[in-house]
Amino acid sequence: MNTKNQEIEYDQLQEILKEFCPERIVLVTGKKSFKTCGAEQRLLPLLTEYNILHISDFDKNPKLQDLENCIAKLGEVEKDFYIAVGGGSVMDMAKMINVMSHQPVVNPGKLLSGNLKTVNSGASLVCIPTTFGTGSESTHFAVGYIGTKKYSFATPYALPEYYILDPKLAESGSTYLNACVGLDALCQAIESYWAKGSTKESRSYSEKAITTILPNIYSAVVEGNYDALAKMSQGANSAGRAINIAKTTAPHALSYAITERFGIPHGHAVALTLPQFFQYNWEHAPNEDVRLRQKELHKLLGVQSAIEARDIFISLLNDLNLKNNIFEFGITQLDEMQFLVDSVNLERLGNHPVPLSKRDLIDILKK
Repeated sequence: MNTKNQEIEYDQLQEILKEFCPERIVLVTGKKSFKTCGAEQRLLPLLTEYNILHISDFDKNPKLQDLENCIAKLGEVEKDFYIAVGGGSVMDMAKMINVMSHQPVVNPGKLLSGNLKTVNSGASLVCIPTTFGTGSESTHFAVGYIGTKKYSFATPYALPEYYILDPKLAESGSTYLNACVGLDALCQAIESYWAKGSTKESRSYSEKAITTILPNIYSAVVEGNYDALAKMSQGANSAGRAINIAKTTAPHALSYAITERFGIPHGHAVALTLPQFFQYNWEHAPNEDVRLRQKELHKLLGVQSAIEARDIFISLLNDLNLKNNIFEFGITQLDEMQFLVDSVNLERLGNHPVPLSKRDLIDILKK
């Protein structure tokens, strides 16, 4: 089982490939982003001596049919090497088809839903993110959909063996895209800090992510500053490492239906509800440990109270020129809020530091 998740440079990738001598490279990318972000020009000259299977024809939120179609293209090759270049969905897709195709029973539906367990590792995988928000290059899970229902494919075998952080690849992203992915990373860092599943190690990653992202997100997103973007790449990776241990909580659980139902990009969807949880968590903390985590978070955010934490987060959304609540997207009806709540992944609610009922979530959404 791969337990290594090592950052490398492009020249090290060449050395690794020469040592590995793959029969084929499975290159998983976005449809257009591979070229427009400059990755094609940067990467393909390093791969001229290898047979390449290029996979890019799948939904931005990978569906079961996408998994089945892509796995069918793989055929049987003894020695593959995977390279994923793209955002979170691209890296997730590479993880899933790689691991699923190496199982004794290749049944993507049962593997994605958790009705069939993984027992084998996949081939070596290098992830090269082109956006800095998901941290998927350093996590052991991936997101896929069966119909409209979201599943988290979680297995230690999905952890990429290597990753390359190249800030230049994010320079072509729109201001809105970079704002959304940056907020996703910040929300991951905050949620993993207060999560029940947090540990001393995960909180150290969360702290690094928060203190790196907060001072740099505006400059990276609005001003397009390269140094700030480079720091965002490191902050997002730290956030990914944090959720790899602690996982996420209620704001992420609510976000998936917000994205699916209303078409709001994931990072923005998470950020729309997260601010309200600062105050709720503080007011309903079940014990002193939860309250202590909140105090520590307030300090990391440079504030003194839950209300100030909420307000500074909303101010950040305003600074990034983003809508800061669900009402601005027309989500005002009780039946719409009930749909969002009914779609929540209960496992993530169990990881939230404060007990939450569906009635509680409705009350939070109405604020």
